[in-house]
Amino acid sequence: MALSSPESPVPPRRVVINRTENPSEEHEELNKMAHGVVAESRSEDVFSSYACNSLNHKGIKHHPGNIVEAGCLAAQQLPRAKYQLFKSLPQDLVETGKLSDLQLEGVLYACQRHQMVLANGQRAGFFIGDGPGVGKGRQIAGIVLDNFARGRSRHIWFSISADLRLDAQRDLHDIGCFVKVIDGCQQLDKETRVFGLPADFKEGVVFSTYATLVSSVQKGANRQSRLQQLIDWCGGEQFNGCLIFDECHKAKHFVPVSDLQ
Repeated sequence: MALSSPESPVPPRRVVINRTENPSEEHEELNKMAHGVVAESRSEDVFSSYACNSLNHKGIKHHPGNIVEAGCLAAQQLPRAKYQLFKSLPQDLVETGKLSDLQLEGVLYACQRHQMVLANGQRAGFFIGDGPGVGKGRQIAGIVLDNFARGRSRHIWFSISADLRLDAQRDLHDIGCFVKVIDGCQQLDKETRVFGLPADFKEGVVFSTYATLVSSVQKGANRQSRLQQLIDWCGGEQFNGCLIFDECHKAKHFVPVSDLQ
């Protein structure tokens, strides 16, 4: 219910905060500066400049770019770095900055995580969620290099497109990891002889796509899945290398045709 007063209405008071009724150019500039400081302080609360506090090794180079991370992440303390990464990596790789402190930190914690065996008997994985341009390919190459140095010589690198194989090979070569990068199951088919694969194709990095992973090929009277072919190349249950899922967020719609029918 609305009530009216017989008295004449009182005009509302106009409250002006941090402004003038007739602002001059000088006042307008001061207002912009004040609001800019507020916006900048809010941005500092949301994001913080990245700083590597987990590695203490001689000769490590800072990352060349200006990297920020969410303030809530920056406030969290990382687990203690216990993995002896620098026993497997050449010192010149560190001193020349081919892997920066940010990238070395990612490699170390990935390798450290891989040492953990879960309750179901499977080895723990590691997710690298850095943004574009940070150097995730270099970090993956560093993980592969560490594993090769420790005697684990078979790895599979999955990605969304076969064209990215050259990028993977470049990242490996850039840090001095000159391992064979096999162009998917198709090259394995091409190189297979009567007595199997040549020695130089029994080790290295198989670069495969997610589409290939869910496909199959005719072998004589039967069809063999590409997945089984890769499992056989790895050595089955004896496999101890890396399974790398690059651009994994784009693999969610890849399912075998038989599962759809």
